[in-house]
Amino acid sequence: MRLSLAVLTVVMASAVIAAPAEQTDPALLATTQSANTFSNNFFQEIAQKNNGNLIMSPFSVDVVLAMASLGASGNTAAQMKSALALSADENSVKNGYKTLIEKLNNIKDVELSVANKIYTKEGFAIKPEFKAATENVFKSVSESVDFSQADAAAQKINGWASAQTHDRIKEIVNANDLGPLTALVLLNAVYFKGNWATQFNPKATADLPFNLNAQTKKNVPTMYRKGDIKFGVLPELKASFVELPYKGNELSMVIILPDEIEGLTEVENKLKGVSLDSLLSKGYEQEVELYLPKFTIESTLELEEPLKKLGMTDMFDTSADFSNIADAPLYVSKVIQKAFIQVNEEGSEAAAVTDTDLSWRMGWDDSERFAVNRPFLAIVKSKDNVVLFNARISNPLEVPAKKKIVARALASIFFPDI
Repeated sequence: MRLSLAVLTVVMASAVIAAPAEQTDPALLATTQSANTFSNNFFQEIAQKNNGNLIMSPFSVDVVLAMASLGASGNTAAQMKSALALSADENSVKNGYKTLIEKLNNIKDVELSVANKIYTKEGFAIKPEFKAATENVFKSVSESVDFSQADAAAQKINGWASAQTHDRIKEIVNANDLGPLTALVLLNAVYFKGNWATQFNPKATADLPFNLNAQTKKNVPTMYRKGDIKFGVLPELKASFVELPYKGNELSMVIILPDEIEGLTEVENKLKGVSLDSLLSKGYEQEVELYLPKFTIESTLELEEPLKKLGMTDMFDTSADFSNIADAPLYVSKVIQKAFIQVNEEGSEAAAVTDTDLSWRMGWDDSERFAVNRPFLAIVKSKDNVVLFNARISNPLEVPAKKKIVARALASIFFPDI
């Protein structure tokens, strides 16, 4: 009988990018590079199949698959390591993820945490080597649960997800995802909440037109500020960008804005295989008049097909080899990610009612005007160049005023018993 293994990842983070950090640890450098290679490829696969607003956490999926890959062997392991761009040196992989997770958990001035969890079927024995690796590298705590009591098991898993995401993601699984044949559930949670390094004044927020497409506009609450902001032109993408750091400058948000109203698809396609770091190196600080819509996005993604297209086919087949996890036969039955992102002004208890007929400010100085009034991309990135979130905003939604900018995501993988 083949058992099922479930892997879940929960991520909360605010969209952020900072200047590349000098990395002297070769294992950490290799891990960040592999994570970003996977992130780029993963985003392309998801974006092609999902229209409209989209939020995903490639980092969450990367971590949970990296955990699972430690338990894989044979062709299953080869496919996973190739798709994840992991080093052939397992010790380097372990050291890299361990260092990366520790660094992210020790970032100051913002709330950022990475947590992992393993739920095992009662009486199901995972191999000591796998248990030790997940505990030492990914700081993952194991807990036994009776999956035959599907409602109670789902409640326990969702409770963990909710706690790790400060109640923003309350359900990653339902009872139908679990059962007597579920052997193992792996979870990853990333949470971020941070203040802008330079705040937006809520009183400057106004309803301004946003082009949904070439024919349709809608008024959306749009934030405004003027000041020194990193700005760059990307002619090869037919786009430009700004980078907005959060307090502490360890995290920041990068907004990539197409030149054309309907140019986002072309930008997304051209980003494939392009280093984001090289794009960001083209920016420099200058005075910018920035108009940025407030937005909130939620996405639920089934990831089996995208991951198969990236080459991870065997792990979904009953012939999968996860013999380094347990002697019982295992395969992946489902991979799910839920994600949520919210962006607004920092520090406002409630959004002040602003003048709805306020028009775009027309400057008479040398300021660069960056008006995000058409579909755009927002990228969450750490100072070590790890992409935490990718978001596509095609239709901004008004969000309640909060003190902080928050983004969250949750992903899961299930291994069934057959």
